Amino acid sequence: MLKELLLQFFICLLPVFAYQLWHDIDHRWKNHQLYIVVVCGASIVLCKLTAIDFYGLQLNYQMIPFMTGAIYGGIPVLLSLSIIYAATYIGSYDNIEHYIGLLFYIGVASLLIRFLLTALQQISGNIKIKKMLSIAVIMMTITSILLFSLLDRNNFVWTWSRVLQIVMFIAMFFIAAWYVFFRFEAIIRKKVVYDNYKQLYTNYFIEVEKLQQFIDRSSLGVIIIDNSGNITQINSYIIAILNHKSSHESSDKLLGSSYEHFFNQVDSQFGVKLLQDALAGKTASLAQVRLDQDFYLCTTVSLYDIHNSEISGAALIIQNITELAQLRDEVGRMERLSIVGQMAASITHEIRNPLAVIRGFIQLMRERSPAGQHEYYRIVMEELDRANLIISDFLSLAQNREVQKELTSLNHIISELLPLLKADANLRGQTLLVKLQDPLPHLLLNDREIKQLLLNLVRNGMEAMEDNGTLCIFTYSEHEYVYLKITDEGAGISEEALKHLFEPFFTTRSKGTGLGLPLCLSIVEKHNGWIDVKSTEGVGTSFIVKFQIPVEMSATSH
Repeated sequence: MLKELLLQFFICLLPVFAYQLWHDIDHRWKNHQLYIVVVCGASIVLCKLTAIDFYGLQLNYQMIPFMTGAIYGGIPVLLSLSIIYAATYIGSYDNIEHYIGLLFYIGVASLLIRFLLTALQQISGNIKIKKMLSIAVIMMTITSILLFSLLDRNNFVWTWSRVLQIVMFIAMFFIAAWYVFFRFEAIIRKKVVYDNYKQLYTNYFIEVEKLQQFIDRSSLGVIIIDNSGNITQINSYIIAILNHKSSHESSDKLLGSSYEHFFNQVDSQFGVKLLQDALAGKTASLAQVRLDQDFYLCTTVSLYDIHNSEISGAALIIQNITELAQLRDEVGRMERLSIVGQMAASITHEIRNPLAVIRGFIQLMRERSPAGQHEYYRIVMEELDRANLIISDFLSLAQNREVQKELTSLNHIISELLPLLKADANLRGQTLLVKLQDPLPHLLLNDREIKQLLLNLVRNGMEAMEDNGTLCIFTYSEHEYVYLKITDEGAGISEEALKHLFEPFFTTRSKGTGLGLPLCLSIVEKHNGWIDVKSTEGVGTSFIVKFQIPVEMSATSH
């Protein structure tokens, strides 16, 4: 009987070895339940075919692969194996009672396993194995009761040899059950470890890819080295900055090479010194270097191993700060100009008083002079008036004071100014065309400054045109903005002149001051607006001013 028991023992272990082999070959665990049905079903059939004949009773270990498959395959596998288990006994009994007992036996086992499946969902390890063995104990107890009852019916005589055979059968059953459950749990743990490792590897790979994309696509030059001085990360931007001879090649070819060799090839020793200091553990340092015509800010940091706090490498980051340096110089220049402007504003304010006195005496002298000299005095007074106008415009531009605004209509301001604008147009022999959208959303405007804006833009357009020209004034609204458009039919403005149009003292007219359009820009900016110019030489020029509609007015219009 020992040989037959050993054969049963190894047959019931078949699912373990097959499952282990399949797990090692296919880590994707596809068709998991189908595979368990096949191997456990085969073990159930083989156990029945090699059953031990014990004085007319068939002893086998079918219950072990049955329980194993049901526990690790779930309810679908439990149903499939129950059918296979019952099918192996077709034709084995002459008595219907035996088939009823078989079905009862399988039913009890199925209910116990179904209950066990619910209890095992949140546990693992030795506790899980103990619970599974407890089911095996129950099933072996039921088997033993059925076995002893059948033996008693056959007037079985107990001997020490027969008792030893039964004990061996039961002992090997529990050994086999324990080994199968233990090995299956080990395989499951191995799978969990593998899945966790795979997930960690995937996450790590994704993070590395994101870091590499950041390094490659950022506007920063980056080079990272290990504690041996070998390059582990480098992007093409730093290669281009340093005009490296391999700039036409992939940065991957530099990985693993020495950072000293890299910087020696481009004759840039600053990088060597900074990285040497970082590898020596010096705190993060900043250095500004100039390469060709550009300025760069170099930052180095030491990289530490989080486990032992030892330096594991260093990183050098290079940022182009040319625009920042230019902006800093420009800010310094603007501060100096601001001081000069404030001084000039104070001086020009003091000049106005003497000019007023001079003009008064010139007017008095004109009245007392001969008629033939009146023309000379008129010219002097016009020039004094022109000087005073320049001073007024300059003061308005230099002071840049905050203005008081109120909610009003742009159309209303234009309408108030129309008689003056039409008079100017008539004196020049020109036509003024006005098209105002009605209704037009109200805006927060300063009446006096908007009139100044209109006068400057309209008179600029009129002065740019010859007689019989037409100047158009339009207002309209689109989306969240109100537009003022002034179009003339003058000679137009060249592209070069457009670049400097709003610079103080720049003018294209012989008698212009160059302060009118800068003053217009200042007024528009005070109203949080924008001004744009479109001009075609020989056709004309359009000034478009855009004002944002206040939030409360925008909500009302909607």
